[in-house]
Amino acid sequence: MVESGSADYGVVPVENSTEGAVTFTMDELIETSVNVIGEKFIRISYYLISGNGSMGGIKKLFSHPQPLGQCKDWLRKNLPDAEVIQVDSTSRAAQLASEEPASAAIASFAASEKYKLNILAEHIEDLRENYTRFFALGRGFNMPTGKDKTSIVCAIKDKPGALLDIIIPLKNAGINMTKIESRPNKKKMWEYNFFIDFHGHKNDKVVQDTLEIMKNETYFLKILGSYPVGM
Repeated sequence: MVESGSADYGVVPVENSTEGAVTFTMDELIETSVNVIGEKFIRISYYLISGNGSMGGIKKLFSHPQPLGQCKDWLRKNLPDAEVIQVDSTSRAAQLASEEPASAAIASFAASEKYKLNILAEHIEDLRENYTRFFALGRGFNMPTGKDKTSIVCAIKDKPGALLDIIIPLKNAGINMTKIESRPNKKKMWEYNFFIDFHGHKNDKVVQDTLEIMKNETYFLKILGSYPVGM
């Protein structure tokens, strides 16, 4: 919707403290024309919601793969025989649970209200310290605030020490790298794209100089955005 101009801003999950990267989002960030303009860390809590009045008759369970992973121990203990069906969002899961008897969804409290479903269990995530990092997306760019982070994605050359060659420039410039993660290149078998976050803004002279050095060691390098550091 942001790409088409029908929305000014979008919010997408990037990684979870329990389950790691949200890979669909990362893959889309490579292709999108919009920019990362902010980040937010939010504590995530999940609810088991259903049209049923109890868990006893639940035969199907709908949810997104991330919540299913974050609640897997609870599900193993409480709904071991339910058929688990993955869908593209927790909202969609709640909708399906409202339409199909003997089913339930792992979703938010808001979803239970929207689809008028009963809360059968609350706070079912396995770890209480369950946080998700979200990106805000838009078409503009942020100006430096003095406390910024930059996200990039790149594909490195196939040679010995190639990964080290793109990390050393950050070290030499005194830039703190906060994350690095690889994702398979969907266009070339057994090649990988690397997502890197580090402190600093793309307009900072030291960051610009460092990125120029890194570009010489990559097939491509895309700046996803610079944004204020989230708390």
